[in-house]
Amino acid sequence: MGDRMHRAEELFHAACALGGEERAAFVGRECRGDEKLRGLVERLLAHHASSNALDRPVLELTQTRDAHAHLLPERIGRYAILRVLGEGGMGSVYEALQDDPRRTVALKVLRPASSSSELLARFRREARVLGSLQHPGIAQVHEAGTGELVVGGQAIAEVPFIAMELVRGDTLVRTCEGAGLAIEARLELFARVCDAVAYAHARGVVHRDLKPGNILVAELGTTTMTSVPSKDTATGSSRRGSGTTSSGSSQTARSAALRFVPKVLDFGIARLVEAEGEATVSTRTGQVLGTLAYMSPEQARGDGSTIDARADVWALGVILYELLAEKRPFALDGLPLATAARRIQEDEPATLGSIEARLRGDLETIVGKALEKDPARRYDDAAALAADVRRHLAHEPITARPPSATYLVVKFARRNKALVIGSIAAIVALIGGLGYGLVQARAERDEAQLATAFLAEVLGAPDPMQGGKGITMVAVVRRSVPELQRRFAGKPLLRARLSIVLGGALVQDDRETARMLVTEAEGIFARELGANDPETLHARALIAMLDNLSRDFARAGPKLAAVAQEQAQTLGSGAYETLITQERLADSYLGEGRLEDAVKLYREVLATYARTPGARADGAHSTRIGLANALLEQGERAEAEALLRTAFTGLVGVRGREHPTVLDAADTLSIVLSEIGKLDEAEAFARENLAIFERQLGADDPKTLNVLNTLAGIEVERQRYDAARTILRDLLARSERANGPEHPDTLTVLNTAAQVELRDGHAADAEPLFRDLCERTRNTMGPDHWYTWAFHTAHATALIELGREAEAEPMLIEAYGGCERLLGADDERTRNAATQLVKLYTKLGRGADVATWRPKTGP
Repeated sequence: MGDRMHRAEELFHAACALGGEERAAFVGRECRGDEKLRGLVERLLAHHASSNALDRPVLELTQTRDAHAHLLPERIGRYAILRVLGEGGMGSVYEALQDDPRRTVALKVLRPASSSSELLARFRREARVLGSLQHPGIAQVHEAGTGELVVGGQAIAEVPFIAMELVRGDTLVRTCEGAGLAIEARLELFARVCDAVAYAHARGVVHRDLKPGNILVAELGTTTMTSVPSKDTATGSSRRGSGTTSSGSSQTARSAALRFVPKVLDFGIARLVEAEGEATVSTRTGQVLGTLAYMSPEQARGDGSTIDARADVWALGVILYELLAEKRPFALDGLPLATAARRIQEDEPATLGSIEARLRGDLETIVGKALEKDPARRYDDAAALAADVRRHLAHEPITARPPSATYLVVKFARRNKALVIGSIAAIVALIGGLGYGLVQARAERDEAQLATAFLAEVLGAPDPMQGGKGITMVAVVRRSVPELQRRFAGKPLLRARLSIVLGGALVQDDRETARMLVTEAEGIFARELGANDPETLHARALIAMLDNLSRDFARAGPKLAAVAQEQAQTLGSGAYETLITQERLADSYLGEGRLEDAVKLYREVLATYARTPGARADGAHSTRIGLANALLEQGERAEAEALLRTAFTGLVGVRGREHPTVLDAADTLSIVLSEIGKLDEAEAFARENLAIFERQLGADDPKTLNVLNTLAGIEVERQRYDAARTILRDLLARSERANGPEHPDTLTVLNTAAQVELRDGHAADAEPLFRDLCERTRNTMGPDHWYTWAFHTAHATALIELGREAEAEPMLIEAYGGCERLLGADDERTRNAATQLVKLYTKLGRGADVATWRPKTGP
């Protein structure tokens, strides 16, 4: 037997280098006259064609003992061999009986002639990996070592083995189909599989070959389940349940799933991600390990250095797709290896919703996230995937989101680099920087391709600097609008979605065109989808947000309130879209000076994030920044500082230090720190921001100017007035040029410049600056914004210093009334106006007036 086996292995390795008819002729010629040898070689080749025996689940291997009884050893070490579960070119898997303790096990054995140092290392790795994983959802290793191979009563070799739990059951997919499990029950069972994989991930182990055949499922209360597909399954007849979504049906589904116990097997090519020197594992140069149909794009590329837990997430996504659609996402049967690998890397599978309507929505989105080509866009690990599946089962908001139209452009660009110039980064930044999630793509794949092709053409325009005449990206986008309207006249929904994207690109520099595009899109959505469709509401919210950006807060507020109410009813009060709209409504309150309303709403949104399972952390941090800004206006610096520190730290972890929202948080935090005397820390934040803004946006960008204003304020707090004055003179001229004379940022610079002169004892220089400031503020913001009255108080203070009390008195009385009306009697700006009146009346010796106003200055 030993000679025949060795000869078979020699012929097997030689045949592997041949193909097709040449291989068949070779085997026939070399095995002429020895049918047993020929049968063994052909069997080795058959197994090798699909997968190595050591990498294949027990169930997929031949389970017939009689045909190969002559190949059975009698014992291996202290294990009596009962039958062959499977064989391959490198080894065998047996059902065996252990002497002590007495139990039946699955025994994986590496054949002596195949024990290369590389394969031995791989075999030992599996033993080490499995031995470290003690989870009810993972097949347990009982023992690993070497033992004597006994044949015909003689010990002929010492062979490595792994004795492991023998799982009697069917594959995950066949169990679900054979039992006719409804969608919810399949999801329950799948989530438990994810739990087992998540356990491995948490211990630094990546499976790398997950597939239905490596997940066996046994039924509670039985000793075995047949491994042969049922008649219905074998003939392709679906027995999937109806999968209703009522709570009663969910409970029934949970009970149905609990009848079964899933076990994850075969960690033969698992990787210990933290193990030094194990960036990739392969049996020979260029070989890709794993089963192709479930292999991630990075595995298909053979890029072992990038493979981590997200490769298993991809495989789980394929399995979930197969459980729900009863077909795999990629048709690879019969394809050459290179073609199949390329299809995995480049092709997009049909969406679940296009296969069956009831799979649209959350399930489609969850599977889509798991099957993202880019690992960074997948779930981080199996635990995150399981959590979203369970959120869906509990009718809670999932964390995954459909890919945005912006992302579709990026995907297209990566596949078609020649069509897209480098300025794609500019438009993506313009769209993404709004922070509003401008578009959620709901187009079918063919429409998505049309959309990405159109946007690639827009971005692939000739060099915008040709001929020495600068053409901005905004000009390129604006120029594309007529073509958009012409080309997609017959596809209104696609036209509307693209209008949202282009409108987002124009929002900072051409709000009139942006408003036209978004308003047109809203009309199309309302007509085609209905007034309360999520896309209609989204477009309506964007229109109101444009009002916010134009500082028309009184107009924006009612619109945002109405949209938020509809979104809460349609999507749920905890939906991310609802919370974003509510946060923008709070922004409009803050812009109007309705501080109590703003603070109340920010707190409500933050509380909703806190009690919503799986809510987006970046959304909550954004709300913290808004709340901190409102609290600053109320003088609540301590709470504002704490909120900003939490938001800054959290957002850096989620988005990175140079993300626009992170930069805004750092900018506001530096202002707070300067106001409470932590000047060194404030300056450090501000200077780091300044370097980033100057590099990204240029020296004259409004954000750059704002940071310079913060640095000037820090110099004021340090009483280095000449240094502050130098910054502010240049800054005021640049802000007036960039923003206009009545822009809030310009007014802020002007106020800082006036305060510098006043604090440095130059009231005569401060007074005309304050007068100019008050005039501009009244023109811009009117009598219903507290800025107007706070600046009047500052102007009156300069007048008192100059001895012009007669002018200052009516100004302060009017300022007190305005602040009290808008902010309340206890606000620090209201009290400051009263304090200046007491100062004025004390200077004039008007004791009765001092007595009247002193109580209003506060405790």
